Amino acid sequence: MADFPWNNNFGTPTPAPAPVDDSKPVNEARQADDSENWSASGEDSQPDVQPEETGSVDETTPDREEETSVKGAKTTRRKTAKKNSSFPHLEAASYAKIKDMLDVLSDDRTANIAKILCETSKTDAPVLLEVLTETKTRKRVAEFSKFVKELAGAQPSDLKMRLAFAFMEDKTLSKTLFAVLNAAEPDRGFGRASGEPMKDVNAVAEHWGDGVDLSVVEKLKI
Repeated sequence: MADFPWNNNFGTPTPAPAPVDDSKPVNEARQADDSENWSASGEDSQPDVQPEETGSVDETTPDREEETSVKGAKTTRRKTAKKNSSFPHLEAASYAKIKDMLDVLSDDRTANIAKILCETSKTDAPVLLEVLTETKTRKRVAEFSKFVKELAGAQPSDLKMRLAFAFMEDKTLSKTLFAVLNAAEPDRGFGRASGEPMKDVNAVAEHWGDGVDLSVVEKLKI
């Protein structure tokens, strides 16, 4: 039997592929391409970094804050508190007391005495009434009222003794008493306090006469 052409390969061994030499360098062109691809991909993956703005944020932010503060100030000025125009609640007894005090202070003589005890230059009845309700003024009026009660109806010798003790104990009392006496009896000519206790005692006793009506001081007590 004749040999077929393909039968010739049966006995001939197939040549083995050439062994790969690991020592040979990788293709430089391929390395360059890979390097470029890696660099490009690395650059694309990096986040965009915005350049720092110099002064733009710092300059605009204070303007916003200033604008806000100005607006806030304007708003505060617009929102003014409303005054309470309603009349305060008063008990009947309190209203009667206030009415009586205003009637008493409507007298010029009494108003001048109240002005001295309140240590104010105002003579308006509402203003004097407001000061008379203060704790300090109430205490001063009560003490002075007690003092002038002790002088009422006193004999000349007894009067001098009481004045002397009072003036030496309180250095300012003589000035207050002379001012009140001049307001109550302007025609008596008591003059002004000198600051010397015995001299002031004699001046009061000289013009005291049958006494001075200072009962109005009691009416100023609240």
